[in-house]
Amino acid sequence: MAVFLQACGGRIAIPVLQYNALDQAFTCEHLKAEFNLNKQKFTALDAEEEQRNIGNTTQLFLGSPLLLDLTSTLDKERAALLTRNEQIKKLGIAKDCPPFEATPAA
Repeated sequence: MAVFLQACGGRIAIPVLQYNALDQAFTCEHLKAEFNLNKQKFTALDAEEEQRNIGNTTQLFLGSPLLLDLTSTLDKERAALLTRNEQIKKLGIAKDCPPFEATPAA
């Protein structure tokens, strides 16, 4: 029953992996680019959560409570992005890369 309700209101989490088989082959530029991409994904998840909250409010008052998105999808994906970026920082330190700072979003 819970799986059915999750399918109605939310989407399945697609977290990034902490490790990549090519991690050791990545250059500092590759690592920095992935780090910044993950930061952008984190920002996109914040926007998605805002839209989810608006949708949930609308469904609660105007629609069916069965369509509420009560999943922890976004939390799982955020945690995975943070874990991956910590791994990227460790790889960067091991490769003597300059510290990674997220580039401003365009």
